[in-house]
Amino acid sequence: MAAMNDLMRIVRINENIKTVVTQARRINLLALNAILLSRRAGKLALGFGVISDELRTFSKDLTTTMRVLMTLSYGSVAIVSQFQRYSHVNYILQTTEKASHHQLVRQRLAFSNKKLAELETGLNKVYQDLARYIDDAETAGRFGSVIARSLKIEATYGGGFHQILAQIATEFSYYIDSIPGILQQIQGYLKRNSLR
Repeated sequence: MAAMNDLMRIVRINENIKTVVTQARRINLLALNAILLSRRAGKLALGFGVISDELRTFSKDLTTTMRVLMTLSYGSVAIVSQFQRYSHVNYILQTTEKASHHQLVRQRLAFSNKKLAELETGLNKVYQDLARYIDDAETAGRFGSVIARSLKIEATYGGGFHQILAQIATEFSYYIDSIPGILQQIQGYLKRNSLR
C-alpha cells in the first residue's frame, strides 16, 4: 500500500513538473514576442527588450531544471516498482519461513530484506535530490519575479507602446508568480515519502 502511495505521489509530482514546464514555455514565447515588440518600439523600449531576454534565459534555465526533476522522478518509478515486487516476494518468503524454517528460505528472506533496505535508501536519495532541485527552482522563481517587476518599470518608459508593454509585463508576472505554488506542492509530496 505504501508503494502505491509513492507511485501516486510520483504521478502528482510529474503532473506539477509538466505544469511548470508549460509555464516556462509560455514565458519563453512571451519573451520572444516582447523582444520583437521592444525592437519595434525603438530606443524607448531598449531596457524592456534586455529584460525580456533575461526572462527568456530564465525560462530556459527553469525548463532545464524541470527536465532534470522529471528524469529523477521517472527513476523513482523504477525504484518503487522494484520495491513493490520485493515486498511481495518478501511476504511470501516470510510466510514460507514460518511454516518450514528452511535455511534456503531464510537466506532468500535475508537477501530480500537487504534489497528492500537498499531500494528504500535509493528512493530517499532520489527524493532528496528532487528536493534540492526544487529549492534551486524556487530560487530561480524568486529571481524571475524580480525580473518581471523590473519589466513593469521598464514598460512605463515605452512611450506609445506603454500600454502593450505593461500588458506583456503583467502576463510575465502572472506566469512567473504561479510557479512557486506549484513547486510548494511538489515539496509537500516529497515530505510525505515513505515506502514502509
